[in-house]
Amino acid sequence: MACAPHVEWDPRFAFDHDPCGIPMATKIENTSPLAPCMSRCLQGTDIRALLKVIAQIERDERPRDEAIAQAWRIVTEKNPLPATCGRVCPHPCEDYCVRKDRDGSVAVNNIERFVGDWGITHGFKFTKLTEERQPEKIAVIGSGPAGLSCAYHLARRGYAVIIFEAFPKPGGMLRYGIPAYRLPRRILDAEIGKILELGIELHPNKAVGKDIPLDKIRSEYDAVFVGIGAQKAAKVNCPGEEAEGVYGGVEFLRLVNSGQPVDLGKDVVVIGGGNTAVDAARVARRLNASSKVTILYRRTRVEMPAVEHEVEAAQEEGVEIVFLGAPVEVQSENGRISRLLCQRMQLSDPDGSGRRRSVPIPGDTFTLPADTLIVAVSQEADWGGLETVHDVKSESQLERWGFTGQDRVFIGGDVRELGLVAESLLQGRLAAEAVHARFRHLELPAESQPEIISAQQLLLDAVRSSPRHQSVELEATARLEQPWAEESTTLSYNAAVGEAGRCISCGESFIKSPKTHPIHIFRRISQIGVGTLLFNSYFAVFSTRTLYGGPLRSVCVPGLSCHSCPTATMGCPIGMVQHFAATHRIPWFLIGFLGIIGLLSGRFTCGWLCPWGLVQDLTHRLKKFTIRIPHLLNYLKYAVLIVVAIIIPYITFEHWFSKLCPCGALIGAIPWALWNPIDPVLGEPYIAEGMMGFMFWLKMWILGVFLLLFLFIKRPFCRTVCPLGAIYGLFNRLSLVSVKIGEGCVDCGQCRAVCPTDLDVRRQANGEACIKCLECTQCQHIKFAWQQFWKIPQRARKRIRANGQPHVHRVPAVLDG
Repeated sequence: MACAPHVEWDPRFAFDHDPCGIPMATKIENTSPLAPCMSRCLQGTDIRALLKVIAQIERDERPRDEAIAQAWRIVTEKNPLPATCGRVCPHPCEDYCVRKDRDGSVAVNNIERFVGDWGITHGFKFTKLTEERQPEKIAVIGSGPAGLSCAYHLARRGYAVIIFEAFPKPGGMLRYGIPAYRLPRRILDAEIGKILELGIELHPNKAVGKDIPLDKIRSEYDAVFVGIGAQKAAKVNCPGEEAEGVYGGVEFLRLVNSGQPVDLGKDVVVIGGGNTAVDAARVARRLNASSKVTILYRRTRVEMPAVEHEVEAAQEEGVEIVFLGAPVEVQSENGRISRLLCQRMQLSDPDGSGRRRSVPIPGDTFTLPADTLIVAVSQEADWGGLETVHDVKSESQLERWGFTGQDRVFIGGDVRELGLVAESLLQGRLAAEAVHARFRHLELPAESQPEIISAQQLLLDAVRSSPRHQSVELEATARLEQPWAEESTTLSYNAAVGEAGRCISCGESFIKSPKTHPIHIFRRISQIGVGTLLFNSYFAVFSTRTLYGGPLRSVCVPGLSCHSCPTATMGCPIGMVQHFAATHRIPWFLIGFLGIIGLLSGRFTCGWLCPWGLVQDLTHRLKKFTIRIPHLLNYLKYAVLIVVAIIIPYITFEHWFSKLCPCGALIGAIPWALWNPIDPVLGEPYIAEGMMGFMFWLKMWILGVFLLLFLFIKRPFCRTVCPLGAIYGLFNRLSLVSVKIGEGCVDCGQCRAVCPTDLDVRRQANGEACIKCLECTQCQHIKFAWQQFWKIPQRARKRIRANGQPHVHRVPAVLDG
């Protein structure tokens, strides 16, 4: 399928108020890449914004009524029939949802239906975009989806619009072509009524070209839009087709939807594989549950253009489908059809539509009994009296705007090209924009090809699995027992809000390039250049050699004699803590130093300066999955700080944490190996010579264990053991350095995927485990912020509630009838 054209909305017609009286800001152009679903929406609806605003209810960011009213505005900006489209649109947008192959596409269609139904039950009204009344009068011929859309968009711009409809009631194929069990007439009437309330005049039973000459309409109106639809069934041109009991597909549906009786008989055969054929077959089953209904299709199920769900429903209701068969002759008795002679077919090379052509198998025929034959292979417009419009074509670049080549005559809908309801609505809207541009001397909006985000740019493994909320459908037996009852229900309020929350706002909430983003690069430079492993090691070696003199090997064994090593007492604050504990002194300077650093930056040092953190991050990248550890283990480091780094050194006068710390092993081992290529000659070691080998290998085993853990767990040392992280973590929520989660966050989990400490960022940002690395700020909904720690922090966000409404709301059950 080709990408639907994306038309930039003219900012002169942006909303400055909502249809329910709630003030709103003027529409701001969104420069984010399009989500895949938006690129496939035939009407160009801002699906991302629609789902986001509804999901804000669940996150307490908007009151219920305000959010749903805003959602209704977003949909009806382009589509005046959301409840209708939510029932009849085959939703190609959902086929391109990135969640489709994971846990099911987001139910965009069902949410649109929910919003449309809510607008009906709560009496939402359309408002005009301007109070100015334009001097021009516009005639709209046909009240199908294209005509209604054109009239709606012109009326909102202040034009006087008059609709001429050939049938008694408005709606076109929506009313006379779609069965009531798919589209209840109360829904259609309610939405058309809202459109007419804009001041549009409707003249039913007036067929322009037959009852009123087209020239008269053109002389009395400043512009004419022709949207007469395709109400005339095409024929298969086989002998006997004129017999009694043979109906065209749209003719049959129009008779039934108009309430006229149709005698079907015992056996019904429907020719065709499209939606009209399937609708006709299902209607025939409802008219006579004892009849046998058979669909005859010349290709296979794979090539069948009808919506898959509708085909499955037809089969559940007892409709039989005969594939690879084509009609040859209608055989009749006493002037009425009795049998249909059919030709067996086989598939050949693809035709222009991309489907494989069906060719006859010579001599292979069969017969189907038939009391009624419904021919639903295609349909076309009835151009009676409008031939002058039919015979004129416009320039190709202007055709999409509805130009016909005739002055002030525009066209759209099925009369131009058979398509979906959404396509007709789009064509009606574009024609309205063309009419307005012509009369106001404006340029037509430029067609653009915006960037479309792809699934490969998203970290889908980070998205929490969440099952799709499905509407409840009647069983096949119940559908036949209640033939005209609506076959499916609208999502409940809770289900709709929950389903909207499944959207991850592709194109907005995603981490663009975690390995090349400036934040990531600067952090790596900082780790390597400021707190690097080599710098610390060289400093330790140089300082130790200077202080003690003589051969270094007589003093330094990797991380074992640490209580006097400059690395321990100067490079690592925990070494200083142990030193003061072992010497029974209160480290006032150290307490002040760590307090100032903690208040200024929290665990910023852990994220930006710690070389041990760099080793953990780089090692973990060798694996593609993460084992998540219990959150309770994050508090183990506080026990390590108190017991191993303070109490035990105080009692034993030894730096036991430094003796076991794998970070010390890594930092101390490099210079020791470089400066001491042979076994050390110990002078006056600070621990027993017999324990030297044991302690060394114990420490190296700990190092090896942690290196192994790094492969599967993000920053296990920082999160569970590191006492320095514990000290800084105490100040983390108060520190100046912080991150702020914006209202647009949809909790998609993309930030967790790049978080070095595997945090649920929305809930744990700035918490004791957050290392303030700022990697999550790659998402546009998360920002760096200076926090004023001297102010009392807000402990709990107040729930947003409107008019004292309770937390759980349910949609009123007033949509039945």
